[in-house]
Amino acid sequence: MELASDEGLRTKLYKIGKRLKKPSFEKSVLLHNIEEILSYLCLIEQSDYSSMFSVVAPLLTHLARSSLLRHEEADVRLLVITCISEITWITTSSFPCDDTTMEEVYELLIKSFQNLWDITNPHFDKRIKILKNMAK
Repeated sequence: MELASDEGLRTKLYKIGKRLKKPSFEKSVLLHNIEEILSYLCLIEQSDYSSMFSVVAPLLTHLARSSLLRHEEADVRLLVITCISEITWITTSSFPCDDTTMEEVYELLIKSFQNLWDITNPHFDKRIKILKNMAK
């Protein structure tokens, strides 16, 4: 990734991370913000992680909060775990969370596959993305 685009991506992730720090309770706004995070995370390669750590680590902290991991809306939980699986792929062995949080993350990860059979679900592609990240 070029330095200019690297800096632009860091800026975008930082700004949206600030929005996620105090997430909206309105489902559509929350979903939009998390979708935006996911779209930016998908642009980061494992080799870029060290230059992106300063924004990815806080994003993970915001995403891994219990209020999002246990959100009442399945769509929100699925997007959160999709982002976390993307961060897991990016960071490989440098995942900056404690064991309790990781246990909660993986419980949600497993739950995200419950409706994998339903190819008509509007979030089927997110479940496939999680599977692909795990297979990489």
